[in-house]
Amino acid sequence: MVSPLFVLPSTMSPIALPVDPDLLRPFAFYSALLLAKMVPLPFLIARERSTKGVYENAEDPAFNGLKGKPGKKDVVVERIRRVHRNDMENIFLFLANAAIFVLTQPEVGFAVNLIRCCFLCWKVYFS
Repeated sequence: MVSPLFVLPSTMSPIALPVDPDLLRPFAFYSALLLAKMVPLPFLIARERSTKGVYENAEDPAFNGLKGKPGKKDVVVERIRRVHRNDMENIFLFLANAAIFVLTQPEVGFAVNLIRCCFLCWKVYFS
Protein backbone atom coordinates (compact mmCIF):
# COMPACT_ATOMS: atom_id res chain seq x y z
CA MET A 1 0.00 0.00 0.00
CA VAL A 2 1.36 3.43 -1.01
CA SER A 3 0.96 6.31 1.43
CA PRO A 4 -0.29 9.66 0.16
CA LEU A 5 2.30 12.32 -0.64
CA PHE A 6 1.20 14.77 2.04
CA VAL A 7 1.76 12.39 4.98
CA LEU A 8 5.18 12.65 6.57
CA PRO A 9 6.99 9.45 7.49
CA SER A 10 7.18 8.82 11.22
CA THR A 11 10.94 9.38 11.25
CA MET A 12 10.62 13.00 10.02
CA SER A 13 9.94 15.84 12.40
CA PRO A 14 8.15 19.06 11.46
CA ILE A 15 10.35 21.95 10.42
CA ALA A 16 10.72 24.63 13.07
CA LEU A 17 11.73 28.07 11.87
CA PRO A 18 14.07 29.87 14.25
CA VAL A 19 12.15 33.12 14.84
CA ASP A 20 12.51 35.14 18.00
CA PRO A 21 9.02 35.84 19.47
CA ASP A 22 10.19 39.31 20.49
CA LEU A 23 10.78 40.00 16.81
CA LEU A 24 7.73 38.18 15.49
CA ARG A 25 5.24 40.19 17.60
CA PRO A 26 6.22 43.62 16.21
CA PHE A 27 6.41 42.23 12.68
CA ALA A 28 2.90 40.81 12.99
CA PHE A 29 1.58 44.01 14.59
CA TYR A 30 2.97 46.38 11.97
CA SER A 31 1.98 44.04 9.16
CA ALA A 32 -1.56 44.02 10.52
CA LEU A 33 -1.54 47.82 10.67
CA LEU A 34 -0.54 48.05 7.03
CA LEU A 35 -3.17 45.52 5.98
CA ALA A 36 -5.79 47.34 8.05
CA LYS A 37 -4.89 50.52 6.19
CA MET A 38 -5.28 48.80 2.82
CA VAL A 39 -8.44 46.70 3.33
CA PRO A 40 -11.11 49.45 3.62
CA LEU A 41 -9.96 51.35 0.52
CA PRO A 42 -11.96 49.33 -2.08
CA PHE A 43 -15.13 49.94 -0.07
CA LEU A 44 -14.32 53.64 0.11
CA ILE A 45 -13.76 53.70 -3.66
CA ALA A 46 -17.10 51.97 -4.26
CA ARG A 47 -18.90 54.40 -1.96
CA GLU A 48 -17.38 57.44 -3.65
CA ARG A 49 -18.13 56.07 -7.12
CA SER A 50 -21.77 55.40 -6.31
CA THR A 51 -22.39 58.70 -4.51
CA LYS A 52 -20.73 60.79 -7.23
CA GLY A 53 -21.96 58.74 -10.20
CA VAL A 54 -18.43 58.10 -11.48
CA TYR A 55 -17.98 54.70 -13.14
CA GLU A 56 -15.26 53.02 -15.18
CA ASN A 57 -17.52 51.42 -17.77
CA ALA A 58 -21.15 51.44 -18.92
CA GLU A 59 -22.05 48.13 -17.27
CA ASP A 60 -21.49 49.35 -13.71
CA PRO A 61 -24.38 51.83 -13.42
CA ALA A 62 -26.64 49.74 -15.66
CA PHE A 63 -26.11 46.62 -13.54
CA ASN A 64 -26.96 48.43 -10.31
CA GLY A 65 -29.80 50.48 -11.77
CA LEU A 66 -27.98 53.71 -10.94
CA LYS A 67 -27.51 56.88 -12.91
CA GLY A 68 -24.08 57.99 -13.89
CA LYS A 69 -21.82 58.51 -16.83
CA PRO A 70 -19.13 55.95 -17.56
CA GLY A 71 -15.65 57.25 -18.09
CA LYS A 72 -16.22 60.43 -16.09
CA LYS A 73 -13.28 61.22 -13.83
CA ASP A 74 -13.44 62.54 -10.30
CA VAL A 75 -10.42 63.84 -8.41
CA VAL A 76 -11.33 62.21 -5.08
CA VAL A 77 -12.12 58.82 -6.61
CA GLU A 78 -8.90 58.82 -8.62
CA ARG A 79 -6.86 59.78 -5.57
CA ILE A 80 -8.28 56.95 -3.47
CA ARG A 81 -7.83 54.52 -6.37
CA ARG A 82 -4.19 55.52 -6.80
CA VAL A 83 -3.52 55.17 -3.06
CA HIS A 84 -5.03 51.68 -3.07
CA ARG A 85 -3.09 50.66 -6.16
CA ASN A 86 0.13 51.95 -4.62
CA ASP A 87 -0.62 49.98 -1.44
CA MET A 88 -1.20 46.79 -3.40
CA GLU A 89 2.10 47.27 -5.22
CA ASN A 90 4.14 47.98 -2.11
CA ILE A 91 2.61 46.43 1.00
CA PHE A 92 2.69 42.83 -0.16
CA LEU A 93 6.29 43.26 -1.28
CA PHE A 94 7.14 44.74 2.13
CA LEU A 95 5.46 41.83 3.92
CA ALA A 96 7.44 39.29 1.91
CA ASN A 97 10.76 41.12 2.35
CA ALA A 98 10.19 41.76 6.04
CA ALA A 99 9.32 38.10 6.62
CA ILE A 100 12.56 37.04 4.96
CA PHE A 101 14.43 39.64 7.02
CA VAL A 102 12.88 38.31 10.25
CA LEU A 103 14.00 34.78 9.34
CA THR A 104 17.63 35.97 9.15
CA GLN A 105 17.54 36.46 12.96
CA PRO A 106 18.70 40.09 13.18
CA GLU A 107 19.21 41.91 16.46
CA VAL A 108 15.73 42.60 17.86
CA GLY A 109 16.04 46.33 18.55
CA PHE A 110 17.53 47.07 15.16
CA ALA A 111 14.96 45.00 13.31
CA VAL A 112 11.98 46.49 15.15
CA ASN A 113 13.18 50.03 14.50
CA LEU A 114 13.87 49.23 10.87
CA ILE A 115 10.39 47.78 10.36
CA ARG A 116 8.75 50.60 12.32
CA CYS A 117 10.57 53.65 11.04
CA CYS A 118 11.88 52.90 7.61
CA PHE A 119 8.69 51.55 6.14
CA LEU A 120 5.61 51.90 8.30
CA CYS A 121 6.01 55.58 9.14
CA TRP A 122 6.94 56.52 5.58
CA LYS A 123 4.13 54.43 4.11
CA VAL A 124 1.49 56.00 6.31
CA TYR A 125 2.99 59.49 5.91
CA PHE A 126 3.13 59.42 2.11
CA SER A 127 -0.35 58.09 1.56
